[in-house]
Amino acid sequence: MKSKKELYEIAKDFYAGLIFSDRHLKSTAAEMASTFMPLALGATFPDVNDVGMIFEYLDKAGPRSINGKPMFMSLQMLTKTETDTMFDFLDKIAKADKKMKSEIEND
Repeated sequence: MKSKKELYEIAKDFYAGLIFSDRHLKSTAAEMASTFMPLALGATFPDVNDVGMIFEYLDKAGPRSINGKPMFMSLQMLTKTETDTMFDFLDKIAKADKKMKSEIEND
């Protein structure tokens, strides 16, 4: 289980565009497996019914891509609860950024 601090860091990195996730895909099994190679090679999760998001940092992508999508030889996952918390943080980060940009533009 990831801590709230870890989830906040993931949210910041997701917002900054440093993370590629299953949310960037059409979520077909073939597309998931060709992007996250451990899935094609039979990776298993402790509780597959509790997988909320699969992701990896873009700097860990391999040198090749398939249909414009990066390929990873590793992956990370969040549980459904962790995913909800991370997206709550992401929403707050986006709102704060929008507010700051508005204040700067109106200065």
